[in-house]
Amino acid sequence: MSYSHSIMEINCQDQPILHQYLHNVIKNNRIPHAQLLIGDSGKGTLPISLFLAALLLDNNTAKKKIEKEYFFSYNTKKLLDHPDFHVIFPITSTTTKNKKISNKTLLNNWKLFAHKQPYASLNKWYDNLDTNDKEAKIGVEQISNLHKVTQLKSFYGGRKVILIWHVETLNTTAVNKILKLLEEPPSQTFFILVTANEKQLLPTLKSRCQLLELKPIPTTLIGKKLQNDFNVDALNASKIANLSEGNYEKAIYLQKSTAQYKEFESWMVDWVRMAYKAKSNKGVIQPLLSWATQIANCNRLVQKDFLSYILIFFREAFLTNYTKNTDILSSINFEQFRMSDFAPFVSPNSIFEIQDLVQQASIQLAQNGSAKLVFSDLAIRLTRLLHKK
Repeated sequence: MSYSHSIMEINCQDQPILHQYLHNVIKNNRIPHAQLLIGDSGKGTLPISLFLAALLLDNNTAKKKIEKEYFFSYNTKKLLDHPDFHVIFPITSTTTKNKKISNKTLLNNWKLFAHKQPYASLNKWYDNLDTNDKEAKIGVEQISNLHKVTQLKSFYGGRKVILIWHVETLNTTAVNKILKLLEEPPSQTFFILVTANEKQLLPTLKSRCQLLELKPIPTTLIGKKLQNDFNVDALNASKIANLSEGNYEKAIYLQKSTAQYKEFESWMVDWVRMAYKAKSNKGVIQPLLSWATQIANCNRLVQKDFLSYILIFFREAFLTNYTKNTDILSSINFEQFRMSDFAPFVSPNSIFEIQDLVQQASIQLAQNGSAKLVFSDLAIRLTRLLHKK
């Protein structure tokens, strides 16, 4: 899947604080040597980091006014191939041990990923690696190589820019090495760090950076983007945007009208109907277990996507309690099922417990837990919460 790349249309023009920050940085030529972008990938941390890199590598930028036209003037592919732009990203141990996969191949794969899916999450990159490893990390060897890069002269005799994508995945030894670089950065070398989980970062690392926290993308803009990028009609684009929580990756996921997405709807409606009956009919436990088994027989990627959909389903139900115009909000279109009838069962007290249960299930799957046990437990616990007063 490819995305249109009008990056700053989303992330600067409609984020005034960040927009003003860029104005001041360029105008005063007082650029921090290390900047940390904080936020979910769907809010545009990667596109923003690439744009910052483009600004830093353009020697004429300091003399320009940042007019609207300039926001659209850089070419992503040209930046990714710039000899003074270097990127560090998480890889798996299996990948590093595979002699058939060279560092150059890995880098080219990441560049293609960044160009085509700039709003995609770390999990999407993980899926792209196509390994059975539990997680990807930035290792000490990568940071050691980075030290060597920073000691070399830049290709064009100007600035060098280092992007560390998902810096929270640094292992312990690598963190210590990068701290030394950030504490005494080489001349004309600038670091852009990106994280989706600020809490995992050491305070000593954050203290060496200028922090930039990205806000949710406005729903009106997400709606327009969906219409432009995927030819979604205005009404459905508005519905999806309202459910996206300002996250364009989530909006893209929601807009899918594939058989898989419809199947997720079907699974959740089936669960709701069984859960309704559970209070007066203990025999429903067997159908619930069969429901869990059906999902457990799918591949892990489908299971992970379904857990994400469960959160979306419950969030929509919860928000339905607080909006009069449910036609704008609801994206569920299933025969003889109305979200407005289900919504009262999702209370302010239960919504956080539901979220915790789904997140626990995601962690258990990531740790290679039995999918049958994970979904059986989830089905039963969610059913209990549905009837909790």
